Amino acid sequence: MKLHIAPELLAAELAAITGILDKKTTVAAHEFVLLETTGKHVRLVVSNGLMQTEAFIPVNHVDYKDKIRCYGDVKMCLPAKKLEALVKLLNGGVVEISVDEKGHGHLKHNKSEFKLSSIVPDMFPQMSGEFGETVGLPAQEMRSMIHLARGFIGEDDSRFAFSGGLLSLSRGAVSLTGTDGQRLSYSVVEHDLVARNTNILIPHKALVQLREMIGKGGDLKMAIARNTRGEVSKVKFKIGHRFLTTNLTAGAFPNVDAALSMRVHAKADVTLDKHEFLDALKRTLVVNEAGNRIVQIFLDGDGEELALSTDGIDAGSDRVRVVDLDTDDAYDSFTLGMNGDHLSAFLNVVKEASTSDNVVLRYAGPTNFVELRPAEAGMVDFRYLVAPVRPLNN
Repeated sequence: MKLHIAPELLAAELAAITGILDKKTTVAAHEFVLLETTGKHVRLVVSNGLMQTEAFIPVNHVDYKDKIRCYGDVKMCLPAKKLEALVKLLNGGVVEISVDEKGHGHLKHNKSEFKLSSIVPDMFPQMSGEFGETVGLPAQEMRSMIHLARGFIGEDDSRFAFSGGLLSLSRGAVSLTGTDGQRLSYSVVEHDLVARNTNILIPHKALVQLREMIGKGGDLKMAIARNTRGEVSKVKFKIGHRFLTTNLTAGAFPNVDAALSMRVHAKADVTLDKHEFLDALKRTLVVNEAGNRIVQIFLDGDGEELALSTDGIDAGSDRVRVVDLDTDDAYDSFTLGMNGDHLSAFLNVVKEASTSDNVVLRYAGPTNFVELRPAEAGMVDFRYLVAPVRPLNN
Protein backbone atom coordinates (compact mmCIF):
# COMPACT_ATOMS: atom_id res chain seq x y z
CA MET A 1 0.00 0.00 0.00
CA LYS A 2 1.23 3.47 -0.83
CA LEU A 3 0.02 7.03 -1.13
CA HIS A 4 1.02 9.65 -3.70
CA ILE A 5 0.25 13.19 -2.57
CA ALA A 6 1.44 16.70 -3.40
CA PRO A 7 3.81 17.78 -0.59
CA GLU A 8 2.22 21.23 -0.27
CA LEU A 9 -1.22 19.62 0.19
CA LEU A 10 0.01 17.22 2.87
CA ALA A 11 2.01 19.97 4.60
CA ALA A 12 -1.05 22.25 4.76
CA GLU A 13 -3.29 19.55 6.24
CA LEU A 14 -0.69 18.45 8.81
CA ALA A 15 -0.11 22.07 9.85
CA ALA A 16 -3.86 22.47 10.37
CA ILE A 17 -4.21 19.54 12.78
CA THR A 18 -0.89 18.95 14.60
CA GLY A 19 -1.16 21.96 16.93
CA ILE A 20 -2.63 19.79 19.69
CA LEU A 21 0.48 17.60 19.94
CA ASP A 22 2.69 18.16 22.99
CA LYS A 23 6.38 18.93 22.52
CA LYS A 24 7.16 16.15 24.99
CA THR A 25 5.04 13.10 25.71
CA THR A 26 5.47 9.84 27.56
CA VAL A 27 3.06 8.03 25.23
CA ALA A 28 4.81 7.12 21.96
CA ALA A 29 1.57 6.80 19.99
CA HIS A 30 0.80 10.48 20.64
CA GLU A 31 3.71 11.43 18.37
CA PHE A 32 2.19 9.79 15.28
CA VAL A 33 -0.32 10.63 12.59
CA LEU A 34 -2.68 7.99 11.24
CA LEU A 35 -3.13 8.05 7.46
CA GLU A 36 -5.90 5.85 6.08
CA THR A 37 -8.33 5.64 3.18
CA THR A 38 -12.02 5.91 4.04
CA GLY A 39 -14.09 5.52 0.89
CA LYS A 40 -13.47 8.60 -1.24
CA HIS A 41 -11.15 10.32 1.24
CA VAL A 42 -7.73 10.08 2.79
CA ARG A 43 -8.09 10.64 6.52
CA LEU A 44 -5.32 12.14 8.68
CA VAL A 45 -5.67 11.85 12.48
CA VAL A 46 -3.55 12.99 15.43
CA SER A 47 -4.34 12.62 19.14
CA ASN A 48 -2.82 13.68 22.43
CA GLY A 49 -5.07 11.48 24.55
CA LEU A 50 -7.43 14.30 25.59
CA MET A 51 -8.32 15.62 22.16
CA GLN A 52 -8.11 14.54 18.55
CA THR A 53 -7.96 16.38 15.22
CA GLU A 54 -8.77 14.99 11.78
CA ALA A 55 -8.65 16.08 8.16
CA PHE A 56 -10.50 14.38 5.31
CA ILE A 57 -8.90 14.96 1.89
CA PRO A 58 -11.17 14.02 -1.05
CA VAL A 59 -9.33 11.75 -3.48
CA ASN A 60 -11.39 12.48 -6.59
CA HIS A 61 -12.17 16.17 -6.04
CA VAL A 62 -11.53 18.43 -9.03
CA ASP A 63 -9.37 20.75 -6.90
CA TYR A 64 -7.03 17.85 -6.09
CA LYS A 65 -6.66 16.40 -9.58
CA ASP A 66 -3.16 14.94 -9.98
CA LYS A 67 -2.38 15.87 -6.35
CA ILE A 68 -3.44 12.71 -4.55
CA ARG A 69 -3.75 9.01 -5.47
CA CYS A 70 -4.02 5.84 -3.40
CA TYR A 71 -2.64 2.45 -4.37
CA GLY A 72 -4.50 -0.16 -2.35
CA ASP A 73 -6.12 0.39 1.03
CA VAL A 74 -3.84 2.78 2.87
CA LYS A 75 -3.49 2.55 6.65
CA MET A 76 -0.23 3.60 8.28
CA CYS A 77 1.12 5.56 11.25
CA LEU A 78 4.13 7.83 10.84
CA PRO A 79 5.77 10.43 13.12
CA ALA A 80 3.59 13.52 12.68
CA LYS A 81 5.99 16.40 13.33
CA LYS A 82 8.86 14.81 11.41
CA LEU A 83 6.62 14.08 8.43
CA GLU A 84 5.29 17.65 8.51
CA ALA A 85 8.81 19.12 8.68
CA LEU A 86 9.98 16.96 5.75
CA VAL A 87 7.14 17.67 3.33
CA LYS A 88 7.40 21.42 4.00
CA LEU A 89 10.88 21.22 2.48
CA LEU A 90 9.78 19.40 -0.68
CA ASN A 91 8.71 21.36 -3.74
CA GLY A 92 6.51 20.30 -6.64
CA GLY A 93 5.50 16.89 -7.94
CA VAL A 94 4.17 14.26 -5.58
CA VAL A 95 5.66 12.50 -2.59
CA GLU A 96 5.31 8.73 -2.26
CA ILE A 97 4.58 7.44 1.24
CA SER A 98 4.51 3.74 2.06
CA VAL A 99 5.17 1.14 4.75
CA ASP A 100 7.10 -2.04 3.95
CA GLU A 101 6.45 -5.56 5.23
CA LYS A 102 8.76 -4.93 8.20
CA GLY A 103 6.72 -1.95 9.31
CA HIS A 104 9.20 0.73 8.23
CA GLY A 105 7.84 3.92 6.76
CA HIS A 106 9.31 5.27 3.52
CA LEU A 107 9.09 8.71 1.94
CA LYS A 108 10.26 9.32 -1.64
CA HIS A 109 10.35 12.54 -3.64
CA ASN A 110 12.52 12.98 -6.75
CA LYS A 111 16.05 12.22 -5.54
CA SER A 112 15.11 12.29 -1.86
CA GLU A 113 14.35 9.06 -0.01
CA PHE A 114 13.94 8.66 3.75
CA LYS A 115 13.07 5.87 6.17
CA LEU A 116 10.68 6.79 8.99
CA SER A 117 9.67 5.01 12.16
CA SER A 118 6.19 3.57 12.25
CA ILE A 119 3.75 1.90 14.63
CA VAL A 120 1.00 -0.63 14.02
CA PRO A 121 -2.17 1.37 13.18
CA ASP A 122 -4.19 -0.64 15.70
CA MET A 123 -2.02 0.90 18.45
CA PHE A 124 -3.14 4.41 17.51
CA PRO A 125 -5.38 5.84 20.30
CA GLN A 126 -8.48 7.07 18.46
CA MET A 127 -11.24 8.79 20.43
CA SER A 128 -14.77 7.49 20.15
CA GLY A 129 -18.21 8.55 21.33
CA GLU A 130 -21.87 8.61 20.43
CA PHE A 131 -22.48 12.15 19.21
CA GLY A 132 -26.12 13.17 19.04
CA GLU A 133 -27.38 16.74 18.83
CA THR A 134 -25.54 19.02 16.41
CA VAL A 135 -25.66 22.82 16.34
CA GLY A 136 -24.32 25.33 13.87
CA LEU A 137 -22.15 28.08 15.34
CA PRO A 138 -21.07 31.45 13.90
CA ALA A 139 -17.51 30.70 12.80
CA GLN A 140 -15.85 34.12 12.70
CA GLU A 141 -17.65 35.29 15.83
CA MET A 142 -16.42 32.18 17.66
CA ARG A 143 -12.88 32.87 16.47
CA SER A 144 -13.13 36.42 17.80
CA MET A 145 -14.53 35.28 21.16
CA ILE A 146 -11.70 32.77 21.60
CA HIS A 147 -9.18 35.52 20.84
CA LEU A 148 -10.80 37.75 23.47
CA ALA A 149 -10.89 35.04 26.14
CA ARG A 150 -7.74 32.98 25.69
CA GLY A 151 -5.39 35.38 27.51
CA PHE A 152 -7.54 35.12 30.63
CA ILE A 153 -7.60 31.32 30.80
CA GLY A 154 -4.89 29.43 32.70
CA GLU A 155 -3.27 26.95 30.31
CA ASP A 156 -1.74 24.77 33.02
CA ASP A 157 -3.72 25.94 36.04
CA SER A 158 -3.96 23.36 38.84
CA ARG A 159 -7.48 24.70 39.47
CA PHE A 160 -9.05 22.72 36.64
CA ALA A 161 -12.11 24.96 36.24
CA PHE A 162 -9.80 27.90 35.45
CA SER A 163 -7.93 26.02 32.69
CA GLY A 164 -10.87 26.07 30.30
CA GLY A 165 -13.32 28.47 28.69
CA LEU A 166 -17.05 28.19 29.40
CA LEU A 167 -19.02 27.94 26.16
CA SER A 168 -22.68 28.64 26.88
CA LEU A 169 -25.49 27.92 24.43
CA SER A 170 -28.97 29.32 24.83
CA ARG A 171 -31.82 30.05 22.50
CA GLY A 172 -30.70 33.10 20.62
CA ALA A 173 -27.13 33.53 21.91
CA VAL A 174 -23.67 31.98 22.22
CA SER A 175 -21.21 33.19 24.86
CA LEU A 176 -17.65 32.34 25.94
CA THR A 177 -16.21 33.13 29.36
CA GLY A 178 -12.65 32.80 30.62
CA THR A 179 -11.28 33.52 34.08
CA ASP A 180 -8.14 33.05 36.16
CA GLY A 181 -9.88 33.84 39.46
CA GLN A 182 -8.94 37.53 39.54
CA ARG A 183 -10.37 38.66 36.23
CA LEU A 184 -13.07 37.50 33.88
CA SER A 185 -13.55 37.87 30.12
CA TYR A 186 -17.09 37.55 28.80
CA SER A 187 -18.17 37.81 25.17
CA VAL A 188 -21.55 37.04 23.63
CA VAL A 189 -23.07 37.07 20.16
CA GLU A 190 -26.67 36.73 19.10
CA HIS A 191 -27.29 33.58 17.06
CA ASP A 192 -30.33 31.51 16.17
CA LEU A 193 -29.83 28.20 17.95
CA VAL A 194 -32.20 25.28 18.14
CA ALA A 195 -30.65 23.73 21.24
CA ARG A 196 -31.34 23.43 24.92
CA ASN A 197 -29.39 25.60 27.33
CA THR A 198 -25.97 23.99 27.71
CA ASN A 199 -22.72 24.96 29.44
CA ILE A 200 -19.52 23.31 28.16
CA LEU A 201 -16.10 23.80 29.77
CA ILE A 202 -13.59 23.46 26.92
CA PRO A 203 -9.83 23.09 27.59
CA HIS A 204 -7.56 26.03 26.76
CA LYS A 205 -5.55 24.03 24.22
CA ALA A 206 -8.70 22.91 22.39
CA LEU A 207 -9.89 26.52 22.12
CA VAL A 208 -6.54 27.65 20.69
CA GLN A 209 -6.62 24.80 18.15
CA LEU A 210 -10.24 25.54 17.24
CA ARG A 211 -9.38 29.19 16.57
CA GLU A 212 -6.55 28.16 14.25
CA MET A 213 -8.77 25.72 12.37
CA ILE A 214 -11.57 28.28 11.95
CA GLY A 215 -9.00 30.67 10.50
CA LYS A 216 -8.40 28.25 7.60
CA GLY A 217 -12.04 28.55 6.48
CA GLY A 218 -15.22 26.49 6.51
CA ASP A 219 -18.58 26.43 8.27
CA LEU A 220 -18.55 25.57 11.98
CA LYS A 221 -20.73 22.91 13.59
CA MET A 222 -20.56 21.25 17.00
CA ALA A 223 -21.81 17.76 17.89
CA ILE A 224 -22.39 16.84 21.54
CA ALA A 225 -21.91 13.48 23.28
CA ARG A 226 -23.68 12.95 26.60
CA ASN A 227 -23.19 10.33 29.31
CA THR A 228 -25.92 8.22 30.90
CA ARG A 229 -26.73 11.09 33.30
CA GLY A 230 -27.38 13.43 30.39
CA GLU A 231 -24.23 15.45 31.04
CA VAL A 232 -22.03 16.59 28.16
CA SER A 233 -18.95 14.33 28.13
CA LYS A 234 -17.17 15.46 24.96
CA VAL A 235 -17.76 17.59 21.90
CA LYS A 236 -16.75 17.36 18.25
CA PHE A 237 -16.29 20.48 16.13
CA LYS A 238 -16.53 20.29 12.34
CA ILE A 239 -14.80 23.08 10.42
CA GLY A 240 -15.09 22.47 6.70
CA HIS A 241 -13.38 19.12 6.06
CA ARG A 242 -11.55 19.11 9.41
CA PHE A 243 -12.65 17.93 12.86
CA LEU A 244 -11.63 18.58 16.47
CA THR A 245 -12.86 16.21 19.19
CA THR A 246 -12.12 17.02 22.82
CA ASN A 247 -12.86 15.84 26.31
CA LEU A 248 -14.05 18.56 28.66
CA THR A 249 -12.35 20.29 31.56
CA ALA A 250 -13.42 19.02 34.99
CA GLY A 251 -14.54 21.22 37.86
CA ALA A 252 -17.20 23.78 38.73
CA PHE A 253 -16.84 27.06 36.84
CA PRO A 254 -17.46 30.27 38.83
CA ASN A 255 -20.98 31.72 38.72
CA VAL A 256 -20.80 33.97 35.67
CA ASP A 257 -24.34 35.29 35.98
CA ALA A 258 -23.68 36.47 39.53
CA ALA A 259 -20.58 38.38 38.47
CA LEU A 260 -22.24 39.97 35.46
CA SER A 261 -25.44 40.93 37.24
CA MET A 262 -23.90 42.39 40.40
CA ARG A 263 -26.13 44.95 42.06
CA VAL A 264 -24.82 48.46 41.44
CA HIS A 265 -26.47 51.30 43.37
CA ALA A 266 -24.03 53.95 42.18
CA LYS A 267 -21.45 54.02 39.42
CA ALA A 268 -19.17 56.09 37.25
CA ASP A 269 -18.77 55.27 33.54
CA VAL A 270 -15.60 56.90 32.25
CA THR A 271 -15.04 56.85 28.47
CA LEU A 272 -11.41 57.09 27.32
CA ASP A 273 -9.50 56.90 24.06
CA LYS A 274 -8.03 53.37 24.06
CA HIS A 275 -4.75 54.43 22.45
CA GLU A 276 -4.16 57.35 24.83
CA PHE A 277 -5.09 55.15 27.80
CA LEU A 278 -2.69 52.36 26.77
CA ASP A 279 0.18 54.76 26.07
CA ALA A 280 -0.25 56.47 29.44
CA LEU A 281 -0.40 53.10 31.19
CA LYS A 282 2.84 51.96 29.51
CA ARG A 283 4.65 55.13 30.62
CA THR A 284 3.32 54.75 34.16
CA LEU A 285 4.51 51.15 34.42
CA VAL A 286 7.98 52.12 33.14
CA VAL A 287 8.53 54.41 36.16
CA ASN A 288 7.12 51.86 38.60
CA GLU A 289 9.71 51.61 41.38
CA ALA A 290 7.66 49.47 43.76
CA GLY A 291 7.88 46.43 41.46
CA ASN A 292 4.31 45.35 42.27
CA ARG A 293 2.77 46.50 38.95
CA ILE A 294 -0.08 48.23 40.79
CA VAL A 295 -1.45 51.36 39.15
CA GLN A 296 -3.46 53.97 40.98
CA ILE A 297 -6.26 55.57 38.97
CA PHE A 298 -7.78 58.84 40.11
CA LEU A 299 -10.77 60.76 38.75
CA ASP A 300 -11.00 64.26 40.15
CA GLY A 301 -14.12 66.29 40.65
CA ASP A 302 -14.06 68.19 37.34
CA GLY A 303 -14.11 64.90 35.39
CA GLU A 304 -11.90 66.17 32.57
CA GLU A 305 -8.90 63.88 33.10
CA LEU A 306 -8.06 60.50 34.57
CA ALA A 307 -4.73 60.38 36.40
CA LEU A 308 -2.50 57.28 36.55
CA SER A 309 0.29 56.82 39.06
CA THR A 310 2.32 54.08 40.72
CA ASP A 311 3.65 56.07 43.67
CA GLY A 312 0.74 58.35 44.43
CA ILE A 313 -0.50 61.50 42.71
CA ASP A 314 1.94 63.76 44.56
CA ALA A 315 4.92 61.78 43.27
CA GLY A 316 3.98 62.41 39.64
CA SER A 317 1.39 61.00 37.31
CA ASP A 318 0.31 60.59 33.71
CA ARG A 319 -3.05 61.87 32.56
CA VAL A 320 -5.65 60.72 30.05
CA ARG A 321 -8.34 62.93 28.57
CA VAL A 322 -11.89 61.88 29.54
CA VAL A 323 -14.00 61.63 26.37
CA ASP A 324 -17.29 61.24 28.23
CA LEU A 325 -18.41 60.84 31.83
CA ASP A 326 -21.65 59.38 33.14
CA THR A 327 -21.58 59.35 36.90
CA ASP A 328 -23.79 59.34 39.95
CA ASP A 329 -23.10 62.00 42.56
CA ALA A 330 -21.59 59.37 44.86
CA TYR A 331 -18.72 58.73 42.47
CA ASP A 332 -18.05 62.04 40.72
CA SER A 333 -14.49 61.44 41.96
CA PHE A 334 -12.79 58.21 43.03
CA THR A 335 -9.45 56.54 43.60
CA LEU A 336 -8.95 53.02 42.32
CA GLY A 337 -6.07 50.54 42.45
CA MET A 338 -5.60 48.02 39.62
CA ASN A 339 -3.05 45.47 38.48
CA GLY A 340 -1.34 47.27 35.59
CA ASP A 341 -0.65 44.05 33.69
CA HIS A 342 -4.32 43.05 33.86
CA LEU A 343 -5.34 46.48 32.60
CA SER A 344 -2.82 46.47 29.73
CA ALA A 345 -3.92 42.95 28.72
CA PHE A 346 -7.47 44.23 28.22
CA LEU A 347 -6.35 47.31 26.31
CA ASN A 348 -4.09 45.28 24.02
CA VAL A 349 -6.90 42.85 23.22
CA VAL A 350 -9.34 45.68 22.51
CA LYS A 351 -6.73 47.46 20.41
CA GLU A 352 -6.49 44.38 18.16
CA ALA A 353 -10.05 43.08 18.22
CA SER A 354 -12.32 46.13 18.39
CA THR A 355 -12.89 48.89 15.83
CA SER A 356 -14.12 51.21 18.57
CA ASP A 357 -11.65 54.00 19.35
CA ASN A 358 -12.88 54.33 22.92
CA VAL A 359 -13.21 52.12 25.98
CA VAL A 360 -15.45 52.49 29.01
CA LEU A 361 -14.21 51.96 32.56
CA ARG A 362 -17.05 51.43 35.05
CA TYR A 363 -16.31 52.04 38.72
CA ALA A 364 -19.03 50.79 41.06
CA GLY A 365 -17.41 51.11 44.47
CA PRO A 366 -14.32 49.76 46.26
CA THR A 367 -15.71 46.23 46.76
CA ASN A 368 -17.15 45.61 43.28
CA PHE A 369 -15.42 44.38 40.14
CA VAL A 370 -14.20 47.04 37.74
CA GLU A 371 -15.86 46.59 34.35
CA LEU A 372 -14.03 47.44 31.12
CA ARG A 373 -15.57 47.24 27.65
CA PRO A 374 -15.31 48.78 24.18
CA ALA A 375 -17.52 51.87 23.92
CA GLU A 376 -19.21 50.39 20.84
CA ALA A 377 -20.03 46.71 20.40
CA GLY A 378 -18.49 45.12 17.32
CA MET A 379 -18.83 41.60 15.96
CA VAL A 380 -19.36 40.38 19.54
CA ASP A 381 -20.35 42.11 22.78
CA PHE A 382 -17.28 41.97 25.04
CA ARG A 383 -16.84 42.78 28.74
CA TYR A 384 -13.90 42.36 31.07
CA LEU A 385 -14.25 42.27 34.84
CA VAL A 386 -11.25 42.61 37.15
CA ALA A 387 -10.95 42.68 40.92
CA PRO A 388 -9.59 46.01 42.23
CA VAL A 389 -6.62 46.21 44.59
CA ARG A 390 -6.03 48.64 47.43
CA PRO A 391 -4.74 52.01 46.17
CA LEU A 392 -1.11 52.53 47.06
CA ASN A 393 -1.44 55.58 49.24
CA ASN A 394 -4.57 54.43 51.07
